[in-house]
Amino acid sequence: MTTARLRPFTAEVGSVVLNYDTPDDTLEAVASLMRSSWLDQHVVVVDNSTDPAERERLSAGLPGSVSYLPTGENLGYAAGNNRGIELLLDGGVEYVLVVNPDARVEGGTVEGLVRTAQRVGDAGFVGPRIVHGGSSPATVQSDGGRVDWSLGGATRHAAGGVRLEEAPHGIDHVDYVTGACALLRRRMLEDVGLMPEDYFLYFEETEHALAAAKRGWACVVDRDVRAHHYRRSTATVPSRAYVYYMTRNRAVFASRHCGEADAVDRAYAHLDETFLEPWALLVEERAPALSPAFAQVVAVAKEHGRRGVTGRFEGLEEFGVDDVAGWDDGR
Repeated sequence: MTTARLRPFTAEVGSVVLNYDTPDDTLEAVASLMRSSWLDQHVVVVDNSTDPAERERLSAGLPGSVSYLPTGENLGYAAGNNRGIELLLDGGVEYVLVVNPDARVEGGTVEGLVRTAQRVGDAGFVGPRIVHGGSSPATVQSDGGRVDWSLGGATRHAAGGVRLEEAPHGIDHVDYVTGACALLRRRMLEDVGLMPEDYFLYFEETEHALAAAKRGWACVVDRDVRAHHYRRSTATVPSRAYVYYMTRNRAVFASRHCGEADAVDRAYAHLDETFLEPWALLVEERAPALSPAFAQVVAVAKEHGRRGVTGRFEGLEEFGVDDVAGWDDGR
């Protein structure tokens, strides 16, 4: 059995990478952090994997200076990251950098985010410009996010798809920064608390930023600092987890933050048009045998969302489809 490997440390920045059955990606994300110009950091890998062999392979591949914390189960995005954040806060760090395993920081990313946090004293969250990993010409994936309350709390990435040479520069105040790479200030975490765990996957970073804003903390993105996100979660067909949690949590988010009685209806009308219907067409084109299962997952997710169901949905395994690459991936 692979056990925790927790290294003593003193550092201003602590970085958390959460692994779930993607050890190769996680090792590359860690390697990018280790090449940072900001040397005053400690890296923690939290492992949500349940496969002992995968845990052993990841642990063996990590540099000796990195702390390794296996959870023994799939806790979800927020709960897994929170275990690492707790460890780092106990160690005294001033900032926590959350990095997805499919994200890569540049040499100056960590330093740039810390410098921005030092300049913007009320910033609880500082995000870099997120670039589409491997895009040519290089394009922006996210300059932080905005929430459109007129559409039942629809979220959108600022400058998404814009070429880098045409994208704006400087610091911008946003509603949230993407969880692919985000710097969190210790004082904000002590004031607001850790990431909400009940979503299990998706919307937790948005909820966290909104809770912080109510207590006076700003959320900013520095568009002159970059990280690259390869988005393994969206392949040729979506995973059933991606479809379920994005759909269910869209309604949960709308119910919590929009006061109107028809908020969930408006949220789902927008989600149908921009997310579910386009994916349904692509599934029918690329893997028609998957279409019935796709429709079933959507129906269950919408019903759960309207009822306010949260946490991990154990019943997702019932919607497995053999020989359709990507559908059974993920959580």
